[in-house]
Order: sequence, then C-alpha cells, then structure tokens
Amino acid sequence: MSNATLNSDHDSSSRSRRRHLGRFAAPALVAGLLATACGSSPPGTTTPGTTTPGPVTPRRDEPVVSTLSGTGVYNFANGSGASAAFRNPYGVAVDTAGNVYVADQSDHRIRKVAPDGTTTTLAGAGVEGFANGAGTAARFDYPNGVEVDEAGNVYVADSGNKRIRKITPGGVVTTFAGTGQIGSDNGPASSASFQGPSDIAIDDDGTLYVADTNQVRRITTAGVVSTLAGSGVAGASNGAGTTASFDSLRGIDVDKNHNVYVADSFNNKVRKITPAGVVSTFAGSGAFSSIDGLGSAATFSFPLGLAVDRFGNVFVGDSFSQKVRRITPSGTVSSYAGSGSTGAVDGPAGTATFNYLLGVAVDDNDTVYVGDNENRRIRKITRPAQSAPVVSSGPPASGPAGTDVALFGSVSDADNWPLPLTVVWNVRLIGPAGNVSSCSFTNRTTLTPTLNCTVPGRYVVQIHGSDGPNGDDDTGAAVTFT
Repeated sequence: MSNATLNSDHDSSSRSRRRHLGRFAAPALVAGLLATACGSSPPGTTTPGTTTPGPVTPRRDEPVVSTLSGTGVYNFANGSGASAAFRNPYGVAVDTAGNVYVADQSDHRIRKVAPDGTTTTLAGAGVEGFANGAGTAARFDYPNGVEVDEAGNVYVADSGNKRIRKITPGGVVTTFAGTGQIGSDNGPASSASFQGPSDIAIDDDGTLYVADTNQVRRITTAGVVSTLAGSGVAGASNGAGTTASFDSLRGIDVDKNHNVYVADSFNNKVRKITPAGVVSTFAGSGAFSSIDGLGSAATFSFPLGLAVDRFGNVFVGDSFSQKVRRITPSGTVSSYAGSGSTGAVDGPAGTATFNYLLGVAVDDNDTVYVGDNENRRIRKITRPAQSAPVVSSGPPASGPAGTDVALFGSVSDADNWPLPLTVVWNVRLIGPAGNVSSCSFTNRTTLTPTLNCTVPGRYVVQIHGSDGPNGDDDTGAAVTFT
C-alpha cells in the first residue's frame, strides 16, 4: 500500500497510483487525510528508524517477532532470507506447507517465500499490465491481496486490472473473474465487474470473498459473482446486504462458521458479516487511535490487513499504530505485537517494532505473518511452545445411590492463552460393583457439577481441561455411592 519515494523508479508510475488514492496512497498522504478527518495527527508518522532496546527477556507466553525475508531495501531480488528484496509487500497468504505468498504491489509480482525464507517469483515480470500466461509471461497491475486454497492455487486481487486472477502451483496465471471494466455487475465470472478488489479470502467450501472498495463480493465455486453486503456508497451503516455501508475495505477473511470479517479502514472499524449478509460492527468505535478494550470501547488507526485463526481470533494489521492487534471471538481487542514505535526491531512482541503493516496471515500453528510494507520485509510472529492447563478434581465424595453428589474442581493456565479455558468431567468404575451407564452429570462442563449414580459402587471422576491447543486430565477423585 505504501509508495514512499525511495528510488527513482518509484516515480515512474506515480500518476497511475494517484488514480486509486484509497488503495495506493502513501502512508504520509493517508496520514494527512486522516489527520484532517480526525482532528489529530495519527501515530507512527515520525521519521522511520530502528530503535535499540535494552536486553529483554520475553514472558513465557509472549510471542516473538522475527524477519522471514527481506533486506529492508526498496528493490527486487530473489534469494534466501535477508538477501531477498521487496518493493511494496502488501497482501500475504500462507499454505499448509508453510509457504508464504506475497503480493509485491508496485513490483507487479507475486512472490513465494519458503519456510526457510528462500524467496522466488511465482508469477509476474515486474511490469505493470494485463496478460495471462506462465510465470514471468503474466502481467499484473498493482496486485493487492492474495489467498491460497488447499490445492495450492493462489488467488490474486489484481486491483488495477479490476480482476481476480488465479495462479496454479506451477505458476500458470488465468483470469478467474472480472471483465477489467470498473463496475459492480454481478453474474457469471466472465461478465462480472469490480470497482477495485483489495483483498480476497476463501471459505472451506471453496467460496471466495472479495473486499471490493465499499462492497463485499462473493464468488461461488460455479463462478457466479454476487454482492454479499454493501451499498457501494461510502458510509458506516450496519444492516442486511446492500443496506449496509463501508468506507474503503481492505483486509478480509472468513471463519469456520462462514462469518466474514473485514478491515473497514476509513471507518477505523472491524466489521462482521454473517452468511446471510447481515453486517455489524465487531470492534472499534470509529475514533482514530489505538485503545484496547471490548467491542466499541476499542479503537483502531487505519486497519488494513486481517486474518482469522482456527479458534476465531481475528488478527489486524493496525497500520498507523504500528501494531498487530488481536480480537478474541467475544470481541476483546488487545495488542498482540508491536511497541507502537516505528522501526524494524525483532524480538519479544512487546518491544518489536514495525513500519506500516499491511497484509496479515495466520497458519494452523498459530504463527502470524505480516507484510511490513515500509520495512520491505515479511515478518513472522511465533508463539512459544505452550504448556497445558493444570486441572484438579476435588476431595473424595460419597452419597446414597440415586442422589446428587457435589463435585469440585480447579483449572489454571500459566500461558494466558486468549481463549477461555473449558472443562468436562468423566466417570469410570474402579470397583467390582456399580454401573457407569447408571451415572449422569449435571453442569458437567463447570467446576462445580453434581454426579448421580443409581447403582451403588466405587467410581472415579476425572476432569479434563483445555485451552484450545492443549489439554490435561487429572488423576481423579473417588466417589462412592452406597
């Protein structure tokens, strides 16, 4: 998204970029617009630089930021890790093997970064244009967003060409949807039109969702384009379908329940869209700042990239706060990585620094990848290995058969994993007498259930606790029914 002038070849297409101010404006220009709108200067607009913090020991549960690829110099170069170079890394996506795909926007290429940081060109010649074909024979026009399906096909929001492009694992590029004309026509993919697609997401069933300026478009596996939500006119209204409005949509993703989330950038909000097309505000008051909190108590600073993990947490590249923000399924917003200062410091998430975050992706191991645009790098945010919660059932208990016996348990998790801890009780027989099938729990998923066994005998109850990725079973407590 950023087009700050660092090299002379940066100027050659500046006139083209100005036509698409909402999508391609440089950070300083966007900052000025937002400052005018909000009456204050946005954070993160100071002169870029790298700070050197003192020695920091990360908390056991604190993520760690590292650089996966990129020298930090505005250039094009393939290679390993820090020998590779990007011009404007925008959208990112990650496949099941850990390969990261990057829309290098002003370089008009789609890059591929292997798990070890080795960077290659998947498609595009670095020349602005439109052409299908294999590898470097293909042409893109300011590609913004990328997504990858389970088969390894990469989908590109080719914003300047007003098309959705598809790249096979072998690098063959075709047009998946869009005529190339500016518009919002629905229908078969070959006759549909787009205003300026900025990002793309794919559902488990193969449905594609496109953030298209002020609308969310949907493309079925049969290739039919429709409008899921948005009137097309800038606004901030919640509601169903085209009664809702957005203002400059950027990042988009979809959860396992088919809910779509979008970074509504100029509204400084994250919006949620149900499968039926009902739009609500998931988080953000609309004010331009960076305050953590629940739902509308939180604020964002021009959110751009967005990704949903397997647990329903939403990660947001909050571009001018220089932070990756996390929103839990219940809507609680917190700062996941980034001190808020501008820089390129790796290390513990709380002291790491970024410079104008754009695309965000998350893999099944809870690793977050970001396009750190002004740093010309792909950054990686890794969670340390997590410990399981510790659970314990209470002291032995007893009671007459056919009556409720109260049980007591406890659970704790030192990792502060952002999902709620869950528990479930189980029962087994330890004596010759008794029958487990005669037993039933009340409030089985709480720490204070009751157990009723109608057949006398000696039983053991065990509590299982889980924080999502990890679980633990205690040794159990005896319960006797007489």
